Amino acid sequence: MAVYSILSENDLTDYYAFNRSSGISPESRSFDFLDNEKVRQQLIDFENQDIIKLSFDIPAIHCSSCLFLLENLHEIRAEIVYSRVDFVRKKVSFEIRNTADFTVKDLAKLLSKIGYAPEITRNNLEQKENDTSDRSLLIKIGIAGFCTGNIMLFSFPEYLGLSDGQFKIWFNYLSLLLALPVVFYSASDYFRSVWVAFKTKTQTIDFPILLGIMVAFLRSAYLIVFKQEAGYLDSISGLIFFLLIGKWYQQKSYHYFSFNRKIQSFFPLSVLRILPNGTEQIQLEDIEVRDKLRIKHNEIIPADSVILEGEAEIDYSFITGESEAEYMGAGAHVFSGGKVLKNSLLIEVIKKPDQSYLNALWNDSVFDEKGDIQRFSDRISRYFTPILIAIATAGMLFWYFKSDLDTAINVFSTILIIACPCALSLSYPFTMGTGRRILEKNGLFLKNSDVIEKMAQSDTLVFDKTGTLTLGEDKKVELNWFRNLSELEKSALYSLCSISNHPKALALCRHFQGMQLFEVSQFDEKAGFGISGTVQGFRVQVGNAAFLNFNGIEPSKSTDTLLAIDGQLVGQMHMQASLRSGISTLLQTLKSNFKLYLLSGDSDKDHSLFTNWFSKANSLFKQGPEQKLAFIKSLDKRGAKTLMIGDGINDSGALKAAHVGMAVTDNTLNFTPASDVIIKGESIAHLDDFLTYSQFAIRLIKLSFVLSIAYNLIGIAFGLTAKLSPLVAAILMPINSISIVTLVTLGMIVKSKKLKLWK
Repeated sequence: MAVYSILSENDLTDYYAFNRSSGISPESRSFDFLDNEKVRQQLIDFENQDIIKLSFDIPAIHCSSCLFLLENLHEIRAEIVYSRVDFVRKKVSFEIRNTADFTVKDLAKLLSKIGYAPEITRNNLEQKENDTSDRSLLIKIGIAGFCTGNIMLFSFPEYLGLSDGQFKIWFNYLSLLLALPVVFYSASDYFRSVWVAFKTKTQTIDFPILLGIMVAFLRSAYLIVFKQEAGYLDSISGLIFFLLIGKWYQQKSYHYFSFNRKIQSFFPLSVLRILPNGTEQIQLEDIEVRDKLRIKHNEIIPADSVILEGEAEIDYSFITGESEAEYMGAGAHVFSGGKVLKNSLLIEVIKKPDQSYLNALWNDSVFDEKGDIQRFSDRISRYFTPILIAIATAGMLFWYFKSDLDTAINVFSTILIIACPCALSLSYPFTMGTGRRILEKNGLFLKNSDVIEKMAQSDTLVFDKTGTLTLGEDKKVELNWFRNLSELEKSALYSLCSISNHPKALALCRHFQGMQLFEVSQFDEKAGFGISGTVQGFRVQVGNAAFLNFNGIEPSKSTDTLLAIDGQLVGQMHMQASLRSGISTLLQTLKSNFKLYLLSGDSDKDHSLFTNWFSKANSLFKQGPEQKLAFIKSLDKRGAKTLMIGDGINDSGALKAAHVGMAVTDNTLNFTPASDVIIKGESIAHLDDFLTYSQFAIRLIKLSFVLSIAYNLIGIAFGLTAKLSPLVAAILMPINSISIVTLVTLGMIVKSKKLKLWK
């Protein structure tokens, strides 16, 4: 209603004509941190006395009606000069008038009010600073494409057999001039890669590729300058162009995902510090010991502290994995990473943020130990490169002594050109790039394409419980009644529970939904124990055995909540976690192909849900972050290729130590630990298909390698006979590459359709 009134007053009700199901519920969000000038300046792209230019990430953008409204915000506030939506990146650029009546904070509040709250986190700001990562590669692709097209144009006299020698010579020189930026700028990453490999005494497939390119280029330059003949510059530049497109295709992905976050990325941009004469917004790094901070509902405590004022539930699942929140009041110690629920707290800092337990966990040495795997293609190059050079050298020496130097050089050049492993290099990025984009459409987002290879190698799966296999908040309520209750007694229980915000009280409210509400008198809530009150003459109590003073009665389960009316025990409630949709079928399928472990920070109260898939020996509960990390390391020492699937910060060490770390989230823009993969909660039921698809990708790459090497061997055999000219070799080289690219791309698409992943 609030949004409709805003749109109606500004004659923007056409918003509803674009999409019948449009409309996003506004959310209440504080933007007080924008009062901090340092934070504000990080958001602004340009500012003078008249205008401010900035951009916001707005994840709620999803349809044409969103675009219509966001690009017509100047109709709502005259201070907004314009707004432009980047629909793919879910980003909006603004230009606003620089006035005290409408600040950056006011703009954020306006967006939030109409349902498009901007996502402003430390991680967003860090990405903004490094948002030019693809620009250099795109420039190289553009130069390579431009030069390739023109070199081909200048090669027409050669293609058509035209006899005008003067034009042919000039066109050859122009082609050589255009080839220089392609070889020495567009292909500069190959020079850099080979130099790094040389310094570190390693081998990559980039070396034989660069060798083939340079031999063809130098041979072409020699023919053009000294023999007035055409070289192979069109093939070389075209090949480099395709290699760069493959690299771009491999790394192209959604820009708003982050897999390597600093611990500070999970905290507010600023916090409210209480001063003797007022308040101020300060950044995390400015927090000092003995500072007094106001932490509001749903905010994360930034430093180990003691509560001075207020009571609230503290959710430590972000750190420990324990799903039950702890109720704490004045005098209690609270730790960095705890989320404040249902209230606000005044706290006094006892340790700076960089000295907290959470910071120590995040900086465990495992975060520096785990490097990228060596690609299958790089392993092949260890043998391919020396063998290729040996064959080419042997052929050159043979023909040098049998014939002449020109023939020997032709043989050497032909073998290196036709056997250039460019097809091998293109096979990997196009296979992985196609697979990566298909997986992303199914809710699986990869840190880089190499992760597909690591997923294919996995033989052991380790699952967290809460938030991974089970839904974090949607718990199944089991009620065991000791006698039948009247409708009035049920209404009394419903009325009492409706006053409390405790998760168990809220769960009971949902169970009794629709009953009549009555006034509650003498209401009392004892943090961590239970609630009581008088309703329609009934004395109603809900809580644990100690709170109800029923010490002599043993509930069937230690975690049960007891319900009493007028001093008589009438029932007990047990809250059991609900499995995600499709998890039962998934685990049953995975059990036959992988070794499965359950590794949870929660108690074992829900173990009965998982006995069909995890043996008692393979189920570990009450595991803190250090225990989880140690368990993954122990599996690694046994030679297991572990895929760890978890969610909270308590899983971060284990996720990083595992062969593959997969973070589960129900909101891909919310907190996620450092990981190799981010998977939507709704997509985890298809994990078996994702693993099957990754295994197929590796088999397809191996097949393409076999075909390409067979092609190279045939080419080498012809090259050794001295009957295959370097020009023909230069023509055949890109044909091999194009055929391999077509094979792997179509193969990945066909397999995705068979697995019903094609969308």
